[in-house]
Amino acid sequence: MKKLIILFTILSFYLTSCNNEKGSANTDSARKQFLNECKHVIKNSTAKNYNAALAKQYCDCAADNVLPQLSQSELIDLGMGNNPELNKKVQNLVKPCIEAYNKQLN
Repeated sequence: MKKLIILFTILSFYLTSCNNEKGSANTDSARKQFLNECKHVIKNSTAKNYNAALAKQYCDCAADNVLPQLSQSELIDLGMGNNPELNKKVQNLVKPCIEAYNKQLN
């Protein structure tokens, strides 16, 4: 699931403004981009085992958990990869989503 960090990197480059308020990344356009990139990353990383319904479930969960908790500037920082504390925060935010996804795959 480390490839999911790539998702956040890609997403951060789509953000055009830098807002420091918590939850400022939770916009319709950011969510749409987040979901599209998330599904793309999962499809490319799971190839043979790709399940569109499970990917949608995971991506919705990740968006619901991450976007309200981060500012746009935090997403940009995450994309730059220079903030280990932020990386850990995001990993913790998506952990329940990863666990649910993996549980359904097995």
